Amino acid sequence: MFTAEQFRAKATESAESIRNTDVPSEIRKFQRSMESFSQLAQNEDWLADNYDKMIRSQDVLPQCAVVGKRLDSKAVAEIEEHILRCLGAAVIMQWNTIPGEAATRAFRYRRLAGGRTTNGHAERPDCSLLA
Repeated sequence: MFTAEQFRAKATESAESIRNTDVPSEIRKFQRSMESFSQLAQNEDWLADNYDKMIRSQDVLPQCAVVGKRLDSKAVAEIEEHILRCLGAAVIMQWNTIPGEAATRAFRYRRLAGGRTTNGHAERPDCSLLA
């Protein structure tokens, strides 16, 4: 995971690249990169500033309604992973309706976040709850 400082360093690199080119398409590309990295740095700063205000599943282990007992952290992690997989499947199902720039950014951020499964392949989750 990147830190805010690393994102700012990448934004600075993009700004330097703008100064070193006269090609309009490259200038636009570097400007978009600079803006993206600056926004990511701001997001990281916000997360750091508001960390104590967030509710984290590790802090509050929910109770299973079916069994009536508290879930351990592994069960909570599995539930959270299932939810994220379902959200990902929902995005995939609507991919063609997402504007090009947003789709490109989503794909880029997925790569930054290391979006791979343990076996290196994409898996299709059971997301019947989305229907």
